[in-house]
Amino acid sequence: MTKNTKTLRIIAWFLGSLVLLVAAVILLGGVLFEARNVKKGSLLYRLGAPEYLQSVPIIEECRAPIYKWRGRDGGSNPYTSLTYGSRDKFDGLLKSYQNFFKKMACTAKPSIYASHLELECSNADFISVSISASGVDECQGITIDFVENY
Repeated sequence: MTKNTKTLRIIAWFLGSLVLLVAAVILLGGVLFEARNVKKGSLLYRLGAPEYLQSVPIIEECRAPIYKWRGRDGGSNPYTSLTYGSRDKFDGLLKSYQNFFKKMACTAKPSIYASHLELECSNADFISVSISASGVDECQGITIDFVENY
């Protein structure tokens, strides 16, 4: 093998690696900006889910939590969301979450719905939290939505 061939191979290897790296960064950046159906503990969850979302307690889990989020795009508020199934009664869940979010400077807003809790927050990460329940079976669906701060 000549010296020129070795040099060309090294340059080709370097350029190929660079192209793959740029493609990976673009794909990962897009996924971290907007993600759906993310499972707890996955690599995407660890890299992309905000710390406050990861800290939300899962109460009496009967269906695994699924996370989603969307970053700032200039046209809409950034948000994060968590959906899971719980065996606990919704009244107990509401009290638990109200106490949990109280530590994050959130206060409950009046609601006419028994299966919904709306919280207004004044912290650096998010401005509101909405907690709702769906279904009346043993494993009711719980959704916790956050609207992030700009």
